[in-house]
Formats: sequence, C-alpha cells, structure tokens
Amino acid sequence: MAAQTSTPIIPAPARLRPAIGEFQLVPGTTVAYRDPILAPLIHRFAQDAARRCGIALNVGTGERAPAIVIDLGDDPDFAGLPAPLGLDPAGPPRDERYALTIDRSGIRLRAREPAGVARGLTSLLQLIATGSASASTTATATATVVPLPALDILDAPRFAWRGLTVDVVRRFFPPTQIRTLTSPTRRRRPTPGSGNAVTTWGCAPMRARRWPTPSTGNRSPCSARPRARTTSPGSGPPCGARPFATSTI
Repeated sequence: MAAQTSTPIIPAPARLRPAIGEFQLVPGTTVAYRDPILAPLIHRFAQDAARRCGIALNVGTGERAPAIVIDLGDDPDFAGLPAPLGLDPAGPPRDERYALTIDRSGIRLRAREPAGVARGLTSLLQLIATGSASASTTATATATVVPLPALDILDAPRFAWRGLTVDVVRRFFPPTQIRTLTSPTRRRRPTPGSGNAVTTWGCAPMRARRWPTPSTGNRSPCSARPRARTTSPGSGPPCGARPFATSTI
C-alpha cells in the first residue's frame, strides 16, 4: 500500500494516491449508473449533495455527458486489500471494497456489491462537502463550482462490524433522532442499522453498578441514592426516569 496522505475522509481510506489536476463539479452534473439495484443509493447521494453542499446533481439524465459514473464490477486492485477482521453480526460478510478515481474528465466509482458503492459514495460526499466549503461563485452568481482534487482511492473496511455508542443518560435524544440514527437507509461508513454495525446503548446512570450491601439491602442503586440527580438543559432525566419507552423507537 502507498503511504497515506492527508484526507478529509473519515475513516481514512486504505490507499489514497493524489494526482495532478482537479475536477470541476458544477450544478447539473450527471450521475450515471447501470444496475437498477443502485437507484436508491444514487438518489440518496444526490439528495445529500444538494442538502449538505448546495450542489444539484442530475441522476441518469441531463444534457451533459455523465461526469460521475457508478458501476458494479470487479477491479484487479481489490485483491490487494486485506479481508476485514472479526465477524459480521448480520451473517456472511458483504463485500464493501470500492475504487474511486477523480481526474479532470470526471469521477468513476466501482465496487463489487452495493455495499461498496454506499461506502464509496459516502467518501465522495465528504470530499464534495470539503470542496464546497471553499467553493467559488461564478461572475454571474448562478453556478457554484466545487473543485475536487484528482486522486485515486482504494478502500475496504478494517473490521467486519463497526460500533456506535449512544449515551441516552447524560444527554437526551428525541425518538426521531434515534430513528434517524438507526435507520437502515442512512448509508454512513460506520452504519448503524445497516446490518454490519452494532449500536450500544449507554443506559446506566452510574459508571459502576452498586451491589446490594447491608446498608442498602435489596434496593436498586437508584433508590439507594439519598438524592435524585437533577438535570440541566441538554442532559438526561433524573435517575430512574425514562425519556421514552423502548417500544416507541
């Protein structure tokens, strides 16, 4: 593997090779794909690009020739990527390897399975978000140009599963946020709810559990405390309180 260079992509790709030049991403750029199974991922990517970066992309149609091409297929460089460590909690591991190339002519993303396309599109979205932060506006103030540096990315997950800890004790999360976080349609690189990620709930109000003693008897740790914990804006409810029922999630 080549030496890793600085990149705004989190987590850092397994291999990133910078090249000379850049691609000018403008509103109306067409994203083309062949396999219909990729349609939900492509449309979600276009929606995120518009919402987060202010770049409206055309999916599969448009007057311009496709500048972003998404395809399912093999790549000879995939064989050089190590297999992910650990076990996938969903069962047989999915192939999440992808190759992303950006040059002056356009952007090409290739993966063996839709899971790899989802990971590659998330990496591309992070690059677009970084570029849009320093984007310049044309003299007519009609089209924002997002410069994307030329590079070659080859990536695969280090582990077959990823984890996310949600501390619902020290900070209150409304049910809508929890649903959004765990929704299988939220295709993030560490993807809670997508099958290969584990969401851990931080539900204990204390760092160490208090075992029954002669002074506390069989009372619960919360009832054994002399005073209920007070709350402040943005913090969790008092000890023993439930911000929402599990069934509502």
